[in-house]
Amino acid sequence: MGDREHVIVLCSCGRRFIESSFQLSVDYEQNYTLKNPACIAHAMCVFNITVRPPVSLTCIHEIITFGNDSYLLSETYVLEHHDGVSSFYIGFFSFIVVGLIIMTAAVIVTNIRSN
Repeated sequence: MGDREHVIVLCSCGRRFIESSFQLSVDYEQNYTLKNPACIAHAMCVFNITVRPPVSLTCIHEIITFGNDSYLLSETYVLEHHDGVSSFYIGFFSFIVVGLIIMTAAVIVTNIRSN
């Protein structure tokens, strides 16, 4: 249970029809589809799930017109388990540290020149 990840998935479309719904296809240990998400806007809905990576997620926009069902599928997103710290965090904090060193050096040089 400790290797499960809490994931929030936002499904959106350019235009949502009155007779339409969003679904989330979850493919991992057991394949299943979630329906009736919490919608924060007319064309954006949120799914709140807990899964164990690797898992693939696909948003499905079901459109019902004149009794016929049509399905628009999003690109499938694969959530994989990564050990260690993200390279984004390493780059971001390195940028902050370098900035602090440059600002500290500028303050020291300014103090030396003013004396």
